Amino acid sequence: MASSVWESSTRRFMNHRVPAHKRYQPTEYEHAANCATHALWIIPSILGSSNLYFLSDDDWEAISAWIYGLGLCGLFVVSTVFHTISWKKSHLRTVEHCLHMSDRMVIYFFIAASYAPWLNLRELGPWASHMRWLVWIMASVGTVYVFFFHERYKLVELLCYVIMGFFPALVVLSMPNTEGIWELVTGGVFYCLGMVFFKSDGRIPFAHAIWHLFVAFGAGTHYYAIWRTRPLPCRWPESRVLVGEDGPTMFYGTHFIMSPPAKSKLKRQGQLLSSVLSRTLSYKYRDLDTPYSGLGASDDPAELSTQLSAPGVLKVFGDSVCSGTHYKSVLATGTSSARELVREALERYALSPERAAQFVLCDVVGQASGGGHAWQAQGFRVFGDNEKPLLIQELWKPREGLSRRFELRKRSEVEELAAKDVDTMTAGTWENEKLPNE
Repeated sequence: MASSVWESSTRRFMNHRVPAHKRYQPTEYEHAANCATHALWIIPSILGSSNLYFLSDDDWEAISAWIYGLGLCGLFVVSTVFHTISWKKSHLRTVEHCLHMSDRMVIYFFIAASYAPWLNLRELGPWASHMRWLVWIMASVGTVYVFFFHERYKLVELLCYVIMGFFPALVVLSMPNTEGIWELVTGGVFYCLGMVFFKSDGRIPFAHAIWHLFVAFGAGTHYYAIWRTRPLPCRWPESRVLVGEDGPTMFYGTHFIMSPPAKSKLKRQGQLLSSVLSRTLSYKYRDLDTPYSGLGASDDPAELSTQLSAPGVLKVFGDSVCSGTHYKSVLATGTSSARELVREALERYALSPERAAQFVLCDVVGQASGGGHAWQAQGFRVFGDNEKPLLIQELWKPREGLSRRFELRKRSEVEELAAKDVDTMTAGTWENEKLPNE
């Protein structure tokens, strides 16, 4: 009796289970849920992929952003199109069959694309480096398998997904840099839990839609890990004095102290989206006589860290902190404090933001020689933790012929220079410099 009542109450939300060699036919409600649970993520995946591309600092980061973005967007787009056709145009058997195969094939390429930022942008050992191309061979083999054996050996197909998902993860987990590992593991747990529902059509109502949600949660967790860490190989140089032959040092500490930055993570995310939108508008309207046209103005060659063509994006140079790198871009506003920018820069350099107390943000003036490849510092000032670099930047301008850039430096090395009582007032470096005795 209880069994019959359950069956009658779930008839609208779940059909009977079918044999292993046949395909389950969802109810109308399940069809709608299958479409909605992946269509909902198409626009966020496009925006998120564009965000990674805009924040790319070099060709490898841009390529990895493209690969990851295409895999992420392709997964949700192909899945949504297939489920829509299967629901509304099921009489188009050939089209539905091709889209169903594409829906299965794109999963392999999504897995490979998800690992692209980890494998392309982090330092790997001699053996592990082969995973960069091996993962794409696995995706190609999986695609061929689906083409010839689609819906014939479902357990084998599921096993192929599991192997391809876990095999590259072993390489990532063995990397010396562990930033983002917990997010990677958490995303993998979401996928594994979702597979329970992937094989439960006819047993659990809306099983496939629930599987879609677990896929979305796993993809979102992995995206957050990639966005937060943007992993790059980092090798610490030997401790050395930052400014020696290049010139004397200038310091300032706690003048212009302002209120501490807001700690709200939601506010930081809002600033992120606003800055990306502002940057997009600057390119779209740079040639038009509109209020946005000023955003596309020519960049000031004396300001190496800020660009008028990319408002809200600040370049933080970290040559002395992480060898093999030049600069990393962070998002900044006039209310961003030096400590907040230090934490953001450390995340971009794949270092823990909890180490922010060990670093300082410096306002450095110098000259670029040798075609712009060699930088000679003439002097620098150290920002106080609560100072607003973009506001103070307007108060100090480098002399003609000199340039300015923001650098991330070790606090211990800067304090070592201060302890040596180095002359901190370098005449002729700043255009509007005011000495204390004046």
